[in-house]
Amino acid sequence: LNALNRRFPAGATNLSAAINAGLKSLDAKRPGSLVYIGDGMSTANLLQQSDLQSLLDQLRDRQVPMHSYAVGPQTDLQLLGIIGQQTGGVVLFDSQNENQGNPVIAGRRLATAVGLPVYYSQSIELSHANLKLLPGSALPLRSDRETIYLGKGTLPQALDVVVHDETTSLRWHVTVPKTGQAGNTFLGAMWNRAVADQGLSVGLAGRELFGAAQDAFENRVNSLAQAGERAIAVHNLAQAEEIRS
Repeated sequence: LNALNRRFPAGATNLSAAINAGLKSLDAKRPGSLVYIGDGMSTANLLQQSDLQSLLDQLRDRQVPMHSYAVGPQTDLQLLGIIGQQTGGVVLFDSQNENQGNPVIAGRRLATAVGLPVYYSQSIELSHANLKLLPGSALPLRSDRETIYLGKGTLPQALDVVVHDETTSLRWHVTVPKTGQAGNTFLGAMWNRAVADQGLSVGLAGRELFGAAQDAFENRVNSLAQAGERAIAVHNLAQAEEIRS
């Protein structure tokens, strides 16, 4: 702590170096977890898709979940969500919500998450072949948060989901609701982005991050709508058309 207090908090994080240092500090023969507290913005070394995939592969191969508590005025919840989703970690974040943003509650949740087991499934099967999932590979499963895939296709009335590892299988029989939820238009844009990177960009590590992604999309849409209205008010039709497209 004394060494940390002497450092100037410039915020130039090298997340890749931090994760690799954390992995090296863990005994490969014993289970372990990484816990990250920060804004999730790797400004000292921006993570490219190939670099991120390599880090995720290392964490998955070692079965090391990475848990995060995102704090600060600007946070990269998508990146932290991707790492949590792909490694079996929990992602919490500072927010206006009293329970979610309270550091004492967050600390207890992180401490609990570190002690819980993670089921590292190796494959996932659906009883309905016309339904496509992203990510296409099986995700780690936890008991203290939801595991969220994006899906596209025609839904049946009921769906069987089976995940496997080397020795066991888990099965769920799901009754599909007849009507969808309103306000999920952001999933279309997320799906299009996920198709381009084979699902790597899906960082929905639990329902709270799902809500945060929805809020960020709606705020962006509202901001663009307001900018378009201002452009029309000053008769800048070219800018308004650019915003619309």
